[in-house]
Amino acid sequence: MRRPLLASVLLTAFCCSAACAAEPTLPTGGAPQFLPIAKVNKEQGLLTVRLVNMVPVTVEKTVTEEVNGQVIARKVAVTEYSLVHVESNLALNQFRVLDIDGKEIERDLVWKRLTAGKIVLRLPGKEPLDPAYRKLFAKDVLILAPK
Repeated sequence: MRRPLLASVLLTAFCCSAACAAEPTLPTGGAPQFLPIAKVNKEQGLLTVRLVNMVPVTVEKTVTEEVNGQVIARKVAVTEYSLVHVESNLALNQFRVLDIDGKEIERDLVWKRLTAGKIVLRLPGKEPLDPAYRKLFAKDVLILAPK
């Protein structure tokens, strides 16, 4: 009775250690950028997107410290980060518009699907969306890839 139980425990431990030792699959391509659409101008072929940038801001703060038994207040410069919203125009003719599987979408359908308030993805290069990222997005996502 003990031998089958011992064999079962050892087999489980061996299998678990082999599974835990496997290397994780990490993305090899660049991460896509999220672009919320603020406006769509089909006549000019432009998308206005709202970008959020993190900007360093230097502020002066007062810190107190004890030196030789005395509390001393001094002012120091500290870098904090502030979010800044910037609108930018993108000429759609500079991009291929792809579905989640990397297939190009017809321009007439693209203009019907691009609406203010929708979020699209922009790829950093000409490589397709890495499968590690692909599984994070809905099937109807639109992807802008450089031509």
